[in-house]
Amino acid sequence: MKNLLALSFLFLFSLHAIAQKTYTLKRDTINLRGYVYNNDGTPAVRVWVSSKGRDFDNNLNFLYSGTDSAGYFAIKGASFNDTLTVDDKRFTSPPNYYNHGSRYLIIYLPAPKTIDLNKKDSVIITAKRRHRKVMPSFKIISSSNARIIDNIERFPEYPGDNDHFLAYIKQHLTYPEQAIQNNIEGEVKIQFTVERDGTLIHFKILQGIGYGCDEELLNILKGAPRWKPGILDNWPIAVYHTVTVKFSLTN
Repeated sequence: MKNLLALSFLFLFSLHAIAQKTYTLKRDTINLRGYVYNNDGTPAVRVWVSSKGRDFDNNLNFLYSGTDSAGYFAIKGASFNDTLTVDDKRFTSPPNYYNHGSRYLIIYLPAPKTIDLNKKDSVIITAKRRHRKVMPSFKIISSSNARIIDNIERFPEYPGDNDHFLAYIKQHLTYPEQAIQNNIEGEVKIQFTVERDGTLIHFKILQGIGYGCDEELLNILKGAPRWKPGILDNWPIAVYHTVTVKFSLTN
């Protein structure tokens, strides 16, 4: 009887030991947050953003986050270099977005695919005109809003050329001490507008990693010399630009 009790105790102890087994998992991960917008700029509500990184409990399921009413999402423990998938029922193939260490992302979804039911011939409805046709007139109001134009005659240019602009950034940009102390790496992407007078305005952080890196690049751009503006039809125009800087620590 004593031997039977001893064997039972050893069996229960071994089960308890198996249940309490722990292990150490090492990963290069980041906490990722950001916003998802539709192609028209409205928040993408209740869509799922998933990471290729696995969960920490069983290393089987992908990490994911749903967006709220503002399009905001947050994924804890995402891979440093990651492929994000946005699961939206409007897309038969969910779009993918690649992240290279950024801790803050703004994602713009493409326009949903439209099926044109009568691509070759339009449906024509006719009626007899009752009044004389009047040529419509339009009032054109000058605007400084930037545009993306395919047939632009001359793109905006930093004094010298664009290579000199990148050299200007590299010369004046310093790695923030806060980021170095916290071992922060990744890419920062900022959008800005070259105005018609060559000044840089309307700065917007599209990708960020925080810890002073985003602000450091932003300040460098705000202090940049005036550019040569873009030209279309012999008139200066405002044009969108983006610049990406990769912050990388060496061993």
